[in-house]
Amino acid sequence: GDLGTEQRRRVELMKSSSESLTIVINDILDYSRVQSGALRVVSKPFKLKDIADQTMDLLQVTAEKKGLALKLEMDHAVPEWLSGDPARLRQVLVNLVANAIKFSERGSVRVCFSLLGSVGQAVQVRCEVIDRGIGIDPQQIDYLFLPFSQADESSSRQHGGSGLGLAISRQLVELLGGRIGAMSNSEGGSTFWFELPFETSQPAAATATLGTPEPK
Repeated sequence: GDLGTEQRRRVELMKSSSESLTIVINDILDYSRVQSGALRVVSKPFKLKDIADQTMDLLQVTAEKKGLALKLEMDHAVPEWLSGDPARLRQVLVNLVANAIKFSERGSVRVCFSLLGSVGQAVQVRCEVIDRGIGIDPQQIDYLFLPFSQADESSSRQHGGSGLGLAISRQLVELLGGRIGAMSNSEGGSTFWFELPFETSQPAAATATLGTPEPK
């Protein structure tokens, strides 16, 4: 039914609080699964742009609420179809883009895919998530990928979060045989990147790669 102004404010507060709590719980569960070795990696054909588009669609509303533009840039050299673990790739991408949105107050967040190299069917793909956010002291970057760590401890109170997103992303990327890192400066703007190995695939081999429940 209709809600008064104060009632609506309280309901929205409950909704945002429950969403924040859900994010923290899911992060802790994911981190525990990786630590215990219970997280399995699969390999199946998928279309890289579909994964990227899904991520952008998922976070578009959050970005728009902050007046941010989300931009996807896909190098034409990157194969359209790849074989790997699309669910884990999407999880890393969502973590990095959500983080960029969280710590940005203006401008845009760009997601850029490029091809680093290929040998036969094996390819190396790089993804960069570039923001115009608050910036990070270069000496603090290594701490970002440690569990429950943030470059500025006051950020957890101001922006929320568990401090596990980047730690989970690093573990997932390493589990997939890749590497992850960041570049920034304290004056503003950061680039978080990861590089992953895949194999090229064919559309005919792709069957229901998206929307299929993944093993936890």
